[in-house]
Amino acid sequence: MAQIAVKMSKIEEASKKKDDQAHQFISQTREALEQKMETHEEKREAYISDLKAKLKDHLETVEKTRQSLEAQTEEVRTAVEEKLKTAAAQRDENIKKMLDRLKEH
Repeated sequence: MAQIAVKMSKIEEASKKKDDQAHQFISQTREALEQKMETHEEKREAYISDLKAKLKDHLETVEKTRQSLEAQTEEVRTAVEEKLKTAAAQRDENIKKMLDRLKEH
């Protein structure tokens, strides 16, 4: 009877040890997984933050380029309008001179 009790005691200890090891394994695995998830989340946030910064810089560059092109377009438009006004004035003046010469004849 004592031998059976000793064997039962050993079986219970082995079972308890097995359960403890299983719980320890589960706990370690959970911690490792949580750490991986946390690291992944941090990397993801850093990537998103970096991407936002790059997009902001790109948008600023695009906006500066757009404004520069608008300014250049306005300058060209003004120059063309001035040239057209000057050409129209010269044309009118030439027509007036021709009419005056024709009247003199």
